[in-house]
Amino acid sequence: MMKAARSIRAKHGEQFALVVYSETANPKLANHQSAFARTLESALTRQLKLAAKLSEFTKEARVKPFTIYTCWRRALGRSALWRYYAIVIKQKEKT
Repeated sequence: MMKAARSIRAKHGEQFALVVYSETANPKLANHQSAFARTLESALTRQLKLAAKLSEFTKEARVKPFTIYTCWRRALGRSALWRYYAIVIKQKEKT
């Protein structure tokens, strides 16, 4: 079977995402591939919208005082990797 490279572009405001994937030339899979493309494009658009909201939240949160606590420990489960863990605590405003 031949594989064709396809790309999907999603845009939200000034941000955009591009995903390149390959699909087979099998006519039996044509409906599934077009459904996959629509789903992927929708997911990319939602991710870009979420990224914009998180960016705004971060800009607003950085204006107020906060404390970051971090630690370095082994990951739980069967993983042998170490990980950084962090928590951000917003400080209460003095009245």
